[in-house]
Amino acid sequence: LPFFSMADRRRRVHQELMGPEGEGSGWVAVPASSQVERMAVNRAPLPTFAPRCPATRAFEELWRAVAGALG
Repeated sequence: LPFFSMADRRRRVHQELMGPEGEGSGWVAVPASSQVERMAVNRAPLPTFAPRCPATRAFEELWRAVAGALG
């Protein structure tokens, strides 16, 4: 399934691709976040050290979409 990774809604090209609602064609948009980059430093998945981070919620949404598509 397609999704937007490290999306930055402040960038014009990202806005154009994702559309006015923030997500184009129903795709999940994982926002750009320093917390995502910190996964390697923390050697832990994002929900472990940043459970309320917008990127955490986006990855959870992405997983639900993948699981739904798999049945």
